[in-house]
Amino acid sequence: MENKKYRIAFGRFMHETNSFSSVDTTLEDFKRTHYIEGEELMKVMNPKEEEVKGFLKNLELSGFHKAVKKHSDKNIETIPLVSAWSISGGPVSSETFNDYCEKLKEYLRNAGKLDAVFFSIHGALGVRGEADPEVRLIKEIRSVVGDIPIAITMDLHENISKEKFESIDIICAYRSNPHWDMARTGFRAGDILIKTLSGEVKLTKAWRTLPMLLGGGVTIDFLPPMRGIFQRMKDIEKDPRVLYCSLFMCHPFLDHPELGWSIHIITNDNQDLAENIADELAERCWSVRKKMPPAFPEVTESIEKIRKMKITRKVGCVSVCDASDVVGAGGTGENTALLKELLENAKDMISLVPIRDKEVVYQIWDKNIGDSINVTVGGKLQPEINDPIQVSGKLQFKKNTQSFGKVVVLDLDHVKLVVTEGYALPMKPSFYEDLGLSTFKADIVVVKNFFHFRLYFLAKSRKSIYIKTKGITDLDKILEAKTNYPFYPKDDLADWREIDKLKRGITETKEFKEKPVKKLTLKQDLFLLGGTFLLGTIAKKLLSK
Repeated sequence: MENKKYRIAFGRFMHETNSFSSVDTTLEDFKRTHYIEGEELMKVMNPKEEEVKGFLKNLELSGFHKAVKKHSDKNIETIPLVSAWSISGGPVSSETFNDYCEKLKEYLRNAGKLDAVFFSIHGALGVRGEADPEVRLIKEIRSVVGDIPIAITMDLHENISKEKFESIDIICAYRSNPHWDMARTGFRAGDILIKTLSGEVKLTKAWRTLPMLLGGGVTIDFLPPMRGIFQRMKDIEKDPRVLYCSLFMCHPFLDHPELGWSIHIITNDNQDLAENIADELAERCWSVRKKMPPAFPEVTESIEKIRKMKITRKVGCVSVCDASDVVGAGGTGENTALLKELLENAKDMISLVPIRDKEVVYQIWDKNIGDSINVTVGGKLQPEINDPIQVSGKLQFKKNTQSFGKVVVLDLDHVKLVVTEGYALPMKPSFYEDLGLSTFKADIVVVKNFFHFRLYFLAKSRKSIYIKTKGITDLDKILEAKTNYPFYPKDDLADWREIDKLKRGITETKEFKEKPVKKLTLKQDLFLLGGTFLLGTIAKKLLSK
């Protein structure tokens, strides 16, 4: 008898939104980063292609297709939809989101009868005029495909809501921060989806939500205090009854009335086990709430500290994160405070600095290399928080790029200023080096990303420093979040359970009979402690501040 044919559609809509930004994210921003439809999307599933050019070769959708290949004994057809991904920024414009939803539904209708949908979202999407746009996205999909299994991969900075939990069958989060396991996450979500379709597993799931927006230290998965929690999740998943554990540390710059950390558990036909695991992991996360991120120093203090790192700067650069204007967390990229300090008080060091200013790019685009330039940069997108400054120098380089639009390099003597038309996101050395600038020979290289640059700059950077100026990605902005419930650290909460029940709509306490997964034996604990100590020692040296 011929195997049943399973038809699974796949697509993506990824955006991490900073609600403090007044600059809308538009279709143009998606097209600069990644926007592929139909058969063109299927082409980049080839292992030799880049799924998202300039980012990583294989991501969630490639991982899903690897799961399909694993189940080659089953008759599975995959149908490409639309894949859209933009650099983090302000809320997506309603026009852009509406157009995407219509395009997605058009592809779904043309796909014919489907057995399942595999989709990638960030989980921290904000759209002008939408209360919970990713819930709407799932509803739009279901309006065409009906009640079939939907598997979703998410960033671990997702914000889970009751509607998301109830409307999505399979949720799998990244397990690394910085994120390197997107393809693996896609593979595992795809594997669970296919096993669900074939009847090999029966999904049971549970979740918990925590009234906390900060905590867990720097929230890096392989450093304390989060290392022990992520290791515990791996240990739990050794039980064949447990299909997936997700921990969401939320994106705290998102305007959502129920913002907070959360736990999501999937088991195979064992609801009590899922509930107990969710309880245990929630308690572990709550226990690290008081471990706050480090306080970032001010600009002047940091520049003086870098000046003293003479040997460090001779064998590589010092990567400096402008923590108040992190484009990777939705900053506009036009903060001039750090640039001003480097121009005035770091004349003995070579600095590479980015800034987003479309008007300046257009103003000097037709100039010749070597021409003198006198322009005002910054203060155009959010002038209420970003001051413009006057700069003078020479046009050193210009290039029309795919990801950042038109880009010009201004030689301001000891500062090489990269001015971009689109988002200015130096996360990799190639951002500068593709423009003829050496990151290794520079003293200071400014980045606009919280975590990922640490991985990409390992070969070039000898020290990483975070500097606070003033902007929309300051951690203290989080205290301005408008939520329906109290949250830590704004409110000194002793327990998480009552608010969790309110957010989940629980009216009575249930007793769960299934015992949670056993903890490690003492021997296993000691072995794990030795291994994680070695990993932590290496990581601390690589990621030292």
